[in-house]
Order: sequence, then C-alpha cells, then structure tokens
Amino acid sequence: MELRQQPSRQCVSGNSKIKVSIVSAYYDNAEMTRFMADWYNRFSAETREMIELVLVDDGSQKAPLGSLDLRLNLPYQFYRIRRDIPWNQDGARNIGCHHARGPWLLLTDADHVFEEAEVRKAIELERPDKPYLMLRKHLDGSEYINPHINSFLISRTRYWEIGGYDEIYRGHYGSDKFFLPRVFSKKNRPVFPICASLVEPDRIADASTTSYSRKRGRRSRWGRQLIHCRKRLGLLPEVSLFLEDYELISAR
Repeated sequence: MELRQQPSRQCVSGNSKIKVSIVSAYYDNAEMTRFMADWYNRFSAETREMIELVLVDDGSQKAPLGSLDLRLNLPYQFYRIRRDIPWNQDGARNIGCHHARGPWLLLTDADHVFEEAEVRKAIELERPDKPYLMLRKHLDGSEYINPHINSFLISRTRYWEIGGYDEIYRGHYGSDKFFLPRVFSKKNRPVFPICASLVEPDRIADASTTSYSRKRGRRSRWGRQLIHCRKRLGLLPEVSLFLEDYELISAR
C-alpha cells in the first residue's frame, strides 16, 4: 500500500458522542448542500449530537464548498482537495473516511439524504464488522428503487482493513471498480433496512454533478485497463492513497 503522505487525523478535536459519520464528495453542489444542511438541522438535538456530516470538496471551481454560508447545528468537517481532477470521488471518500470521527460510516453521493428514523437505525446497529448496501427511495417516498451500489454502511475499521479506494484510478469514470469486490463477496451483498432518499435534479438542479462527461470518462477505459495490467505485473502498489493535497475548510 502506497501513501504519498500519511495525513494526521488530528485536524479537529475528537468527539466520542458521534456514532455515525455521513461521508460524501462535493463538486459544485451548492444548492443541494444548503438543502442538506437544512434537512439535518431539523433532526432532534439528541440525534444531531450523535452524527456528523463530512463533505470533501473535490476541487470545485464555480461554487467551492468554503464559499457557502452554511449553518449546521451538528458536528461536521469540510475539506477541500486543491486540484480539480475529473472523477476523483474515490480520493474524496478516502479523505472523508480518514477524518471521520464516528465508528460507522454512511457513504453516499451528494444527491442522497437520510431521514432521522433511518439514521437512528445505523446509530443503534451492532456487528460493526459487517458492511451493508442500503435501500433507496425517492424523496417524496412514493417508490422504492434498487440499492445504489455507491451507497453503503460500513464501519470505519472495516473500511481501512479493506484498504480504502485505490486513487491510482482517479481521472477515469468508474474509478476503482475493485473496491466493492473487496468489500462484498459476489454471493454476499447484504442489504440493511436503512433507506437513503434520492434528490432528483428536477427538485434541485445541482443535486447530481454533471460537469464532467461520463461518456468522455468511459473513453478512458483503456487507461484503467493499462493501470490494472501494470498492477498485475507488480509495477504499481496494490493500493495508492492520499495522492492529492487537501486542506481543512471548517469543522465543529
């Protein structure tokens, strides 16, 4: 495992009350993030003190996370990756999971939120060695949809036992496709009955990041294959972590 530089976790003070860290990458999702802040601010005081929101700005150019005037009544950590690199969500997740203070991680995309009752299920969950996919529904609750392969519940300890996402694949759409097979076996992908709510672009225009063309990203698939071949030949480390410089924006 290659770490270009092992970053300190001591960017913010510890908080033993936090049980669950909600971790997402941010990229010019200003309105969605304001919605998210208002959403979690409505939780009860008891629940708010047991969760934290960890957002990592993946090099936003139009609406950097640090430029938003957010009021969060719960613990949070905001970071910013200094360079703007297409499809570096995996690197953002590694940063968020590195600094997360909760033993449980709710990893999801910026266009998903959780109702308070769903978060309480994660807070009360035992068996921290077992990762789970999660159910999804539309924000209005009208219809359940298939679990999102990019959203799951995992303990922070287990995340790092697996090794985190391999950032050598950054810049390619799809990124580290080998991460989930390291998390779940093909025959065992348990779905935990916690449900994420999907916020669609017709509700909030910047809920989903569309600044980079997925079609263009898929054209670089050969680049991922070349990286994979070099790994199999032992020319690259098994997992590369923290390849991009980043900084703390603010925290509570």
